[in-house]
Amino acid sequence: MTRTNRVIVDECVGAQSALMQRFRQTLPPAQPVEFVRLGEVHRAIPEVDLLRRLLGPDTILLTMDRVLHNQVCDLGFRSYTLDDCPK
Repeated sequence: MTRTNRVIVDECVGAQSALMQRFRQTLPPAQPVEFVRLGEVHRAIPEVDLLRRLLGPDTILLTMDRVLHNQVCDLGFRSYTLDDCPK
């Protein structure tokens, strides 16, 4: 059974941004994905709450914030950003 990945989209990531386009290219064609846009659902959520409440084993964070990206990776969660060396 294929599990649904929940993709948390940071407020700084636009729907047509290069980051979103590149991320969509990495998804397998049949992969079910639920996109959660922070700007719509959790507007101005503090990063500590984002890290503590929204991230889990089935989530991926899309962000342009390098510090937040590194924090998420250090906690063992998945984060995707534009980079030559993805984590």
